[in-house]
Amino acid sequence: MNDSPEEKWWDSWYGRGGSSGSGSEGELLEYKVNYLNELFKKYCLKTVLDFGCGDGVVASRLNCQIYLGIDISSKVIEFCKARIKRPGFSFEHGHFFDYTPEVIKNKFASNLDCCMCIDVLYHISDTEVLNKILENLFSSERG
Repeated sequence: MNDSPEEKWWDSWYGRGGSSGSGSEGELLEYKVNYLNELFKKYCLKTVLDFGCGDGVVASRLNCQIYLGIDISSKVIEFCKARIKRPGFSFEHGHFFDYTPEVIKNKFASNLDCCMCIDVLYHISDTEVLNKILENLFSSERG
């Protein structure tokens, strides 16, 4: 990683025991998990790439076969790897730009069903950066 200010901030946050926030607790968590699992079932989504997986609270409750959680914080990735030991579930320290369409296609052998970045994109204030991220994500679909 490049030790960007964002990475340092999130490592510090999670290193002090910070959580992924209110979206990973209580009613919001229940709503999010139920909604995602309904979508996975309805559309037979089995392989999931999650940018900004955070503390893994949502991931731990998803009904999918293959899950790759990516986060800019190495601290939270270490936490997820230690806490979530499900077959087919893995976690990587990385940044959006590390995962070009080619990298994503290689990781999933062109069988990626769903790419998520829940409660993440609003943290990106630079429009050019956001547009490049979205371009990469949408270029990765298997269409």
